[in-house]
Amino acid sequence: MKRLFEAWYLIVAGRFWLRYSVDSGEHALWLISFEGERHARRERVAPQDVVIEERRWLSPWWDLTLEPTAAGFDHVTRLTRRVAKTHVHASQPAVLVSGRIGEHTLDGALGHGAHLEGTRRPDRFGWAHVALPGGRYVEVLAAEVPHLPRVALWATERRRCNSPLSLLRTRSELSPTRLTVGPFVAEADAADMIGVTYHDPDGTPLYCYHSERARLRGEDVSVDEAAFEYASREPVPGWPISL
Repeated sequence: MKRLFEAWYLIVAGRFWLRYSVDSGEHALWLISFEGERHARRERVAPQDVVIEERRWLSPWWDLTLEPTAAGFDHVTRLTRRVAKTHVHASQPAVLVSGRIGEHTLDGALGHGAHLEGTRRPDRFGWAHVALPGGRYVEVLAAEVPHLPRVALWATERRRCNSPLSLLRTRSELSPTRLTVGPFVAEADAADMIGVTYHDPDGTPLYCYHSERARLRGEDVSVDEAAFEYASREPVPGWPISL
């Protein structure tokens, strides 16, 4: 049986990036804060101390209740999932978050979350997401995997462009600070990024840079505090890694 990685994340728009991961039997909490002076923290945790549910996130670091405002979806269809080495379920593309993160209190803050699992991450990807009032959202992704051309998808509360043919045909451009997928463009400044390191089950690293200050434009959307990620197998020269 192939070794797997698994992770759940929850983002409080513009403020926090929470992550619970299970890699090679190690359970860990991740917390990236964009409040004031940005910082990143990661620690191992006992699995019995963590609750990850549709409407509840509980751990030693946070105590949150969630109110989903949009239905979840899979990044790829069932047919494509058979060959994909990473599966992403956007479980909460728009959600209201209340409760506590450390010393910070939330009351119906906009956010979004997802569940990921697989045997190998892409070699390079760009991703952006924004959750909006009323259950609206935009998610875009472009990814590069071995032996295939770049694939790309986008989704909103009204439409998803993620069929097998669309993955290959959707126009995309990808750089560390800019992502274009179909009708959407996301841009971030290097100074707003926090870098972290993931590892595939075989130990291969992937360097991921995340911002909560990205600009996302396209199809009736213009937002200046979108989530943005760029990841590659080699670190971006001059960009620090916090974890």
